Amino acid sequence: MPEYPTDKMQVANKQHYGDTAQLIADMNELIARIKQLRICIALYLVSNDVENRKFP
Repeated sequence: MPEYPTDKMQVANKQHYGDTAQLIADMNELIARIKQLRICIALYLVSNDVENRKFP
């Protein structure tokens, strides 16, 4: 990482990377929630399919 001449720019740089890390963490949490939701939907569809079958 390049050295900046002023402390102000270093602070701004640290804040930027902090925000980026938070964004990545939020995205990972969102992805995890979507995966859980996909599992829930799949289980619902399977259970619904089993209920709707007519057994002879």
